[in-house]
Amino acid sequence: MEANATGHGWMAPSAFDRLLQFVETGYKKPPEWDSWIKQNMEAYACVYNLCTKLEGTKSGGINSAEEIYNRTKLMIEKYLSTSVTKEVANKKGEELLSEVYKHWDHHQLVVRWGRFMFRYLDDYYTKHANIDALRIMMLKCFNTAVYDRIKEDLCQVLLSQTQKEREGLEINRTIMKEAVGLFVEMGMDSTVIYEKDFEAHYLARTAEFYKLAAATWLNESGGNFTYLTRVEKSLNDEQMRAMHYLHGSSLAKVVTCVETELLTNYQLQVLEDPDAGTEALLVHWKTADLARMYALFKRIPKGLDPMANILRDFIKREGQLVNAKFCSGDVDGTQYVEQCLDLHDKYSELFDHQFEGSPTFQKARKEAYEVFVNEILQPVKPENAGRVTSSELLSTYCDHLMKNEKITPDDLEEKLDKIVTLFTYISDKDLFQEFYRKQMSKRLLVSKTDNDNERQLISKLKLRMGAPYTSK
Repeated sequence: MEANATGHGWMAPSAFDRLLQFVETGYKKPPEWDSWIKQNMEAYACVYNLCTKLEGTKSGGINSAEEIYNRTKLMIEKYLSTSVTKEVANKKGEELLSEVYKHWDHHQLVVRWGRFMFRYLDDYYTKHANIDALRIMMLKCFNTAVYDRIKEDLCQVLLSQTQKEREGLEINRTIMKEAVGLFVEMGMDSTVIYEKDFEAHYLARTAEFYKLAAATWLNESGGNFTYLTRVEKSLNDEQMRAMHYLHGSSLAKVVTCVETELLTNYQLQVLEDPDAGTEALLVHWKTADLARMYALFKRIPKGLDPMANILRDFIKREGQLVNAKFCSGDVDGTQYVEQCLDLHDKYSELFDHQFEGSPTFQKARKEAYEVFVNEILQPVKPENAGRVTSSELLSTYCDHLMKNEKITPDDLEEKLDKIVTLFTYISDKDLFQEFYRKQMSKRLLVSKTDNDNERQLISKLKLRMGAPYTSK
């Protein structure tokens, strides 16, 4: 091949030396730029001729394409062993990171140059000879000469840099991204090497950091009040960090790791905290904090269930306070229904905006209402008063509403919608129907009620319960 390759103008070594000079001077355009471009094209043509012409396929029993491939590999190995391996040897910390960044950047240019210069080797030789394509071959050369020697130290440097950033110090994310990219590329189109040599250590260090952070934040004076704000910031920071310099496949893993350490492991402690938990936020009506709590805990499996249970019990107790007010005589039947409706409106606003209409919370409210609106009410005044049900009180409320000639159509429409909503929580709907039918009959006989208003409510009940219910 010495006579063969040289005889056909084997220009690659000289062109390659000029390439190395170009990258080592910081990609500065050399004075002899035009001659180098010409030299590259001559080398390109040489490879083309040797790979495609008849005399290039076999000559004296030697395969020209195979010889070019082997010479290219030797050329890459020599450059790595004489220039790169010595440069990164014995380097530690940020100095190692800087050297790796520089030489890996150079090697990526070498790979692109080699794939262009020797592209016909891939077209006519490697794919048919069942050997590594040029890119894979050149990456493997870097793996053997450089990566295997520095991968553990490099991983520790990257983890140390991430630690600094988490502690508020500024780092060079561009260098981080390129160095992490080395782990990815060493997988040769697979993430196995990246996951084993870097990602596994990154996730372990992330879990360790946030395990300590969670314990520290919660044990600080007043830490329970600021904990979820810190969690929210940490999740945003880790997501941006992963997007900036980790492989795309790591994002979900990192987020899950942080969620586990900060939310899953402290779920009940945070939600049941007497001063800053769900109930405390409801008592003081901290809607922004409730929205943050919802947004964070919906991220984890069944994260909303304990929160919804607390909310259910809280609404139930608020409803039972309304019941107690009626039984003690502090409010009459009309005021009782109004307060039940106001309570529903209060949480509708919270559910629709802060809780995004979550079915979990809608179910919690339904369960709470089904408890307190179906309790038998026993007024203490007057002493001879009998037991009262919400069915009777709601029907009487409708009776007063229908007799109210001053109410506007829009207000009536709004009231009727709320009445039907409250009605759905009543278990004994037949009892409501019985009271309503009797009162409606009296209204139609002796009062100047608007029949359209009566039909409007019946129509709404029909939509909710079906025709058989309203036709009884």
